[in-house]
Amino acid sequence: MREGRKEGRKEGYREALVSIVIKKLQKGMSAEEIADFLEEDVLTIQRIYDIANTYAPEYDIEKIVQKLGNTSGMKQK
Repeated sequence: MREGRKEGRKEGYREALVSIVIKKLQKGMSAEEIADFLEEDVLTIQRIYDIANTYAPEYDIEKIVQKLGNTSGMKQK
């Protein structure tokens, strides 16, 4: 049960991060600017940014998170 909660929190964090990156991307911010704004690793944000761009202009968050696949490079704060 504890493992399920942990995984749920990770999933929620990824979805929230993707959502914020999309909002900033739509405002014309670069991946570097978004990473600086969010105080996140630029490589992590760049990966999300690149995948999100392939789903423009709809930006389906679930599909983007799914495409991120193995998110071992994403750090949860």
